[in-house]
Amino acid sequence: MRWSELLAGVFIAAVLLPQLAALVIPYEEFPYTSAPMFAHYVGPDTPRYRFRFVAERGDGSAEREIRATDLGLNGVELSRYFLGSIYGSMDPLSPFGHHGGDTPEAFEARLSTFFRDATTVLERRGGAAPGQLSGIRLEVVRLEGGNRDGEVHVVGRYDVASHHFTHTWRGQP
Repeated sequence: MRWSELLAGVFIAAVLLPQLAALVIPYEEFPYTSAPMFAHYVGPDTPRYRFRFVAERGDGSAEREIRATDLGLNGVELSRYFLGSIYGSMDPLSPFGHHGGDTPEAFEARLSTFFRDATTVLERRGGAAPGQLSGIRLEVVRLEGGNRDGEVHVVGRYDVASHHFTHTWRGQP
């Protein structure tokens, strides 16, 4: 075996072995993933959902949706971060942020920290004047044909004054 072949083998192993490990052990961190990019079919009858963050103003003015761009991110960045690092998955084998031994208190603490930071970013970027927000509501929206918003479920609400997120999904604290 020549040195060039040996070096090529070492290089290939260094590049491919981490990806192979990510396929075997659920892991999601760029550029490695065990997520099946195109492995499942989403048909016209498959229910699809999205998260929505709604800014509630203390002065009673109209509520508005907080977009990823309001936080200095694009939609993919916000979705991946929120679903993977904050919200998480119930599936212990999910590469998308399973929190082992998760409790309602730990869930609320993660969301409290996320929304506290989001409030700070909104204020710094001019999306809300300091002290203007009274809360941020987290909703799950079922998408209908043409990606139109359909049925809405409130997951919970972050209270800006107390810096606390309260989980209210289907009456569950």
